[in-house]
Amino acid sequence: MTRCEPGELSILQAALKEIKIKHVDDETLNKTMRYCMMLTGIRAANIPVGEETTVLKNFVRNMLGNYTDAEFRLAFNLAVAGQLECDANHYENFNCNYISNIMKAFRKYANNILEFAERRMKPEQKTLPPAGYDPMELVNLYYCEFVSGEINWKVVTDKAYDVAFNRCALTLSKEDLVKCITDAKREVLGMYSESKKADEIRALKDIPVETVCNNDDVNHIAKINCLKLWFGRLKEKGVKKIICLDK
Repeated sequence: MTRCEPGELSILQAALKEIKIKHVDDETLNKTMRYCMMLTGIRAANIPVGEETTVLKNFVRNMLGNYTDAEFRLAFNLAVAGQLECDANHYENFNCNYISNIMKAFRKYANNILEFAERRMKPEQKTLPPAGYDPMELVNLYYCEFVSGEINWKVVTDKAYDVAFNRCALTLSKEDLVKCITDAKREVLGMYSESKKADEIRALKDIPVETVCNNDDVNHIAKINCLKLWFGRLKEKGVKKIICLDK
C-alpha cells in the first residue's frame, strides 16, 4: 500500500478501541455473526445452526478473540467491497476457514494502514523525522499492552521487531530463533492448507529454515514469535520499560 484514503485511519483506530470479541456477551457475538452473514449474502437455509453455531462462536472467541466487534464488521464490509486481498465468496459455506481468511486479509490491511500513517510526514519534513520521535515508543507501546494482557498480535507490525533487533539486547539464542522460525513455517503451512494453496505448500515445505524467512508470511510470523518470546522473558524479570542500548 502506498497511500490510504481519507478517513481510513480514523475508522480503523476507532474500531481498534472497541471491546475485544472475546470479552463481549453472547448476544453481541450473535449479532456480529448475523451481521457478517447477512452482509455476505448467506442464504437462510445455509446459516449455521445448533452445534455448528457453537463451534463457530468458540472458534471466533478462542482464535480471533483479540479482534474487536467493530473490526469484524469493518473487515467484512471491506471484503464484500473488494478492498481486501481475499476471496469474499463464501460458496454458501460460512465456516471457520472462511472467517479466518477474511480476518487474515484484514490484518494485512490494518498493518498497512498503521504503517503508512506512521511513515506519513508533511512534505517539508520528508528528510527529517518528527520532532522528538523515538521508534522505541512503538516497541514500548506493544510491550505495555503485552504486560497488561491486552495486546492484539494481529496488528503488531514488523517494525517493532526491527527496532528492537537494532537497538536492544534481545537475548535470543540461535536455538530460540530457529524455533521461532520453525513454528512460523508450521503456522503458515497450516494457513496455506486451510486455503487449499497446494502450490504454495509444496514450495514452502522444501525451503530450509535458513532461508524460509524469504517468504513474507513466515517472516512476519517469525518476527512476532521472537517478540512474544522476548517480551515474556522481560515480563518475568519485572521489566517495566524497555531501554535501548544507546541510552
